[in-house]
Amino acid sequence: MNKKILVIGATGKLGEPVARQLLKDGFKVKVFSRNVNKAKEQLDDRFEYVRGDVSDSATINTALEDCWGIHFSLRGGFTTEELNRVEYQGLVNTINAAKKNDVSRFTFLSIAVDLEKARWFPMADVKLKSEKALINSGIPYTIFSATSFYENFPQMIRSGKASTIGKQPNLWRFVSADDFAKMVSKSFQLDQAANKKFYVLGPEALTIKEGLSKYLKIMHPEIKKVSTVPIGMIAFIGTVTFNRELKYLAELMRFFEREKEYGDSKETDELLGAARTTIEQWAKNQINNSGLN
Repeated sequence: MNKKILVIGATGKLGEPVARQLLKDGFKVKVFSRNVNKAKEQLDDRFEYVRGDVSDSATINTALEDCWGIHFSLRGGFTTEELNRVEYQGLVNTINAAKKNDVSRFTFLSIAVDLEKARWFPMADVKLKSEKALINSGIPYTIFSATSFYENFPQMIRSGKASTIGKQPNLWRFVSADDFAKMVSKSFQLDQAANKKFYVLGPEALTIKEGLSKYLKIMHPEIKKVSTVPIGMIAFIGTVTFNRELKYLAELMRFFEREKEYGDSKETDELLGAARTTIEQWAKNQINNSGLN
């Protein structure tokens, strides 16, 4: 296969599996990164690398000169300004460069909530604006509205203790990044996947605490308890310590506590393959891949 895909965000925890799956499925993959040396250390020599920044349209334009498709998977930062500058304006810059280079397919990672209802939260507002910009671009697009990922669970463990933030009563059909990556790669192979929005939902509906508890039983059986930290406490600590990341985390957890998973994955499952990996299977895979077994 001679088709080349530019992956923007290939060193992220959700972008890297996509880049690797594309390569596995026969695509040529060009990694777009601000730090090429760091990207090479994380990935390997099978990838092509190009230095660039989504705020610099010229670097995007140069990177796209020989590319058939784009996968865009960037996290914008911890403030509204950063989210708009990196995710939204970065996407708009990439769309404009893609038009100049006659890119044939553009895939984008969004989130499986009712974005119109949830746009009070800056991340949701940026995702909604980004989706609309891509849909109206004239470029054949595929939008993936994904639920929460298993890959978030390790971040809930600190110093041998596990905790969730807030009550978090909502159910989420968690999905693995590897299952998602297979869907993205498959979409590039199918004409039927163009100009569609696919909901990416996993096999089992769980609360965050239920999912974390299942993960702990396999990965950290020594941790018997999951604590709940009030959102207000995290917000207060973030404010008094001027910690932007903690303040954003508090708002993010308010978002997950207030908004519910949205969408139907039937078309996704039929056309691109269902996300079948359970939390138990994913955790066991982490053990096998780390050599801890």
